[in-house]
Amino acid sequence: ETRVVRNPENRILRSIAAIAMWVSKMARPMYFGVLVLLRLADAQENFCTREYLSHFEGFPMRLDSSVYWFGPNDQSEKATGSASRFYDPNKPTMLYFHGWTGQGNGWTSKCKRLTTRCHSDVCPDGGGQLLVNDWLDEGWNVGFFYWDQFADEECARDAEQKLWFDRGGDGLAWKSYNPATGQTQFNSYAKSDEMTVSDICVNQVKRAMGSYKGSQVRFVGHSLGAQLAVRCASLLHVEDHPAAPSRLALLEPYFSKHSHMFFGCHGGVTTDEGM
Repeated sequence: ETRVVRNPENRILRSIAAIAMWVSKMARPMYFGVLVLLRLADAQENFCTREYLSHFEGFPMRLDSSVYWFGPNDQSEKATGSASRFYDPNKPTMLYFHGWTGQGNGWTSKCKRLTTRCHSDVCPDGGGQLLVNDWLDEGWNVGFFYWDQFADEECARDAEQKLWFDRGGDGLAWKSYNPATGQTQFNSYAKSDEMTVSDICVNQVKRAMGSYKGSQVRFVGHSLGAQLAVRCASLLHVEDHPAAPSRLALLEPYFSKHSHMFFGCHGGVTTDEGM
């Protein structure tokens, strides 16, 4: 049985209803529909606080697409390439790649980022559960690659394209937000050696793990981040880089072929301009 909350004034909930009906019609496993409902629910926490934003370098006013290492109690630090409190180049390492962040009005304007502490819109009892303690207890480095300001597009397909190419040829659009003024805007990122988000990922992983000597690296990609994990891993293997993963875990991998119309997109998928 599929239960959908209907609210005629909420376009996101109407999209969720369409997804749920499509999932049921296509006889897909119902856990997919439930997880979509959870992932698209609006968060109740207030993330635009000085204490919360102090964990990140410049976000959300400046672009911060980087690897961050995590430690106990959701502590974090930006990767520098050197050994640090939460990174030992001799330990096994897991890197996580999040997915689309354009739900609602987007995560950037909420100052929202995924961390190792579960949000209330996903976990029960108000959230707050620590998700990687087992990894840390087993002696792993745990890192997240953030591309959320690129992934913050109303249409998930537009975020997806940035993983593979610069559609307009004029730089990759990324979103910024000024918590003091409430101003949100799109900016252009253009570097000759970073034409796609996957290129940025490769350079950031190499920067974070250039001296890596551990036993294994695993990439974990969720939703649209599964594509990024695969592409980033492929490019690292081409270079035979020590951070190239030996194992990939793709959680609910997302591709836009069948579902782009449910995620704020309009028009068909064509081969025009590289798509």
